[in-house]
Amino acid sequence: MNVEVYEILLRAMRMDRTEIFGSHDSQLPASEPNHAKIPQIGFVGRDFLPGGDVLLGINPGGGGDAYVRTPEDLRLLPIISTLRSETASPDLMETAFDQYAKNMQTWNLWRIAKPVLDACGRNQSEVAYLNWCPFRTRNDAMPHAPSMRRCREAYLAPLLNKLAPGRVIALGKKVGTHLQKEPLGGARRFVVPRTIGDSYLSADAIEVLEAIRNSGLSAR
Repeated sequence: MNVEVYEILLRAMRMDRTEIFGSHDSQLPASEPNHAKIPQIGFVGRDFLPGGDVLLGINPGGGGDAYVRTPEDLRLLPIISTLRSETASPDLMETAFDQYAKNMQTWNLWRIAKPVLDACGRNQSEVAYLNWCPFRTRNDAMPHAPSMRRCREAYLAPLLNKLAPGRVIALGKKVGTHLQKEPLGGARRFVVPRTIGDSYLSADAIEVLEAIRNSGLSAR
C-alpha cells in the first residue's frame, strides 16, 4: 500500500466523531452509540491501481434504534479499534479492508454493488469502496450538509487525490448529488440509482451500468 495513502487512511480511522458532527451530535445513534463512534471508511482493495474504480456510499448502515451488533461488526470493529491505537500497521489495515469487503457481501447494498463491479469488469480486490461519511447516523438519516462537507475536506478529497481513480461511481442518488456538485478530482463520475432495500435494479440503474461498461471498453 502506498505510504501516503496509508497515512491518509490511518488519520481518517483515527478521527473523533466530534470532528465531523461537533460536540452536540444530534445524529448519534441511540443503539450501540460507542460503536457508532468508530469510523468505518470502507476499503481499498489490495489490487487497486491508479486509474481504477472507486465506489462511493453515503455512510455505514446500522443506525436504527433497535440495531444490535452483528457477527460482522464483531469481526470488523475490533480490528479498526486496534488501528486507532499505537499498534497500527499497513498489514493490519489490509486485514480490516479484507474483512470489510467480506462483510459487504452480506448487505442489501451488495445487490447493487455486485452488478456495478460486473459492469466495471473488476472484482472487489481491484476497487475501492468508500463511505463519504465514515460514521453511522441515527435511523440511517442522511448526514447533515456541514458534516458531509467536513468529511470531504478531512479525508475524502485528499484520499481520492492520492488514489487517482479513473471513475468514481456513486451508489445511490443521495450520495450522487454530493458527488456531482463537489470538486473531487478529474475522474469520470457515474450515479447508479438504488431502489428501496436494493430489491431490484431499476431501468435507470441498468442504463447507467451499460454506460459504465461502455466507458471501460472505450478506454481500452
